[in-house]
Amino acid sequence: MVLFSDYVDDLQKRYNLTLKHKSKKLQLHQQSRIFKKIYAKDIDCPLAYKEAINNIIPDYLLPHGYNDLFSYTPERVRAENLMCYLGQDGTGTPLHQDLCGTMGHNIMVSGSPDGYAEWIIVENRYRDRLAELLKPTVTEMRNIYGHEDALLKTTRRGRTKLTADSTNADSENDSGRHLNMMKNSFLESDRAWLTKGITKKSNIPVHVIIQKPGDLVLIPSRAYHQVRNKGVTLKIAWNRITAQTLAYAFKDQLPLYKIINRPETYKCKGIVAFTVKEWNERLAKMNAANLTSASTSSTTAVHDDIFKCGYDDFKRNSKLLAGLLLKDVIAPELLYDDDMCGVVTDSNSEICSIRCDFCYSDIFHRYYHCEICDQYDLCLDCYSIGRSCQHPDSMKMHQSCVSVDTYITLYYEFVRNLKLFFNEDLVEPGLGDSIFLLNARNASNLATTCRRIERYRRLKSDSFNVLECSHCGLSTDVLKLEECGISLSSVFQRGPCQSLQVAEKDEQILKIYVCINCTSKCRNCSTLCQSEKPLVDFNLVYYVHPKYDTRNKGGFIDSTILKTCDSDNDKARADNSRTRKRGRPRKSPLFDMPKKKAKTS
Repeated sequence: MVLFSDYVDDLQKRYNLTLKHKSKKLQLHQQSRIFKKIYAKDIDCPLAYKEAINNIIPDYLLPHGYNDLFSYTPERVRAENLMCYLGQDGTGTPLHQDLCGTMGHNIMVSGSPDGYAEWIIVENRYRDRLAELLKPTVTEMRNIYGHEDALLKTTRRGRTKLTADSTNADSENDSGRHLNMMKNSFLESDRAWLTKGITKKSNIPVHVIIQKPGDLVLIPSRAYHQVRNKGVTLKIAWNRITAQTLAYAFKDQLPLYKIINRPETYKCKGIVAFTVKEWNERLAKMNAANLTSASTSSTTAVHDDIFKCGYDDFKRNSKLLAGLLLKDVIAPELLYDDDMCGVVTDSNSEICSIRCDFCYSDIFHRYYHCEICDQYDLCLDCYSIGRSCQHPDSMKMHQSCVSVDTYITLYYEFVRNLKLFFNEDLVEPGLGDSIFLLNARNASNLATTCRRIERYRRLKSDSFNVLECSHCGLSTDVLKLEECGISLSSVFQRGPCQSLQVAEKDEQILKIYVCINCTSKCRNCSTLCQSEKPLVDFNLVYYVHPKYDTRNKGGFIDSTILKTCDSDNDKARADNSRTRKRGRPRKSPLFDMPKKKAKTS
């Protein structure tokens, strides 16, 4: 309790806080006569608390322990996620998921007499039902966007309704997936509260936990949860990453973050690469010493912490990580057309040090950079859907100094060492070859798609939004296609028609577009992905709105800012409706972007 008092005193001095005994509320000196409840979140955990946790928490639950893949990442890229939370009576955290599908841990170390925290937890499988129930009010939408005109549309009877209520498409193509993520994304904005009235009407199973001093709460991966404090409470929280949580992250968390502009923070691709590299080196040493699973039991190999959970768990996790390294880390970065002309290799030897300036995702290898803007970087996902800065035709592809071939070699070595140690094929043989040896015309991965878009924009210059069908010759523009549910990535992720005998690469790019009618009649054209629902008047609730960086121009899903596909008239109208400044972007009042700290619970 002495430590708790010292900790509070230190906070009061650091943030210039005093305690008004009459009101029992902390008061900010800078806001005289204005009393405000304070919930101190994401505070650095004192060293004494960190040491105490190691003595009372089981090893397999410890932060950066043997069952936490954070432990394999270098200090320079590791997010600090062991945080303290000091809250007054009535404070709390709205409904949210822990970052990147991680598993959450929260222990209450102290509190006022009769103080406790009320936890409400909902399993991830009820996400769609939650999204239908938790919708923003007009006031909340106005606070998020700063204006009302783009948020409301008039019905035939003269009433207004939120366009965020639009129905999503169930299509399996890229546009359909974007719509699924966009539907009622207010749930993912960390602004929604689940009330008792809503839970009674919804019939959604809700888990309620009353946490008191000494209680440890474990939050399952991707579970939605909110917290309310009763009395003054002090809690310590941290997240753990495992191979399974990484699989969840790549499956639905990271794609969602890129759409709603939520910072990734944890560098998931980097964690996969660093972990596989470490495990591969340890397996190689054991194989060199003829120590295999047949010659050593799980108990005798426990001295190496990668086997502390047993051989079965290690094999399961290794198979997951090998698949993630291949399909989610390497495959999107491959350039199948071998056209490296104009691709800039960074001189910086550090990887995982760049973040997308539009969606705030962590960039692993390839990305786009604008020299005209003030150090503007864009991830491949944003570039593929049309997001950009003010100079979309001037952006160049950049790549890390570490070649993608390095990770391909790592994948094959890891698969081989796993087979040698366990004397069985844990990874399907030939799986890597089916991806690495793909024909360039059949390639539709992310980097290849982006490269086609980049080359088309350079060849077409000022008319890069105009597309001409290589079969019938009819012209259209990107905006009209997007209104029909055909995204920019849908057009360029398929190669040119096989019936076109065009050898020159530039000519292939110029003839890459085939309209829907001609595609349906041509046997040599691959399918052109189209959403079942158009994207007209569909708005998105962002975690961080792109308008706070005035360099941003939106893609087909960004309906509340100027898009790269907008006409000159749209640009002029947008310029008249908002003031745009050059130079570095101003900070978002909704989100103060940390560099390394990560939000837990």
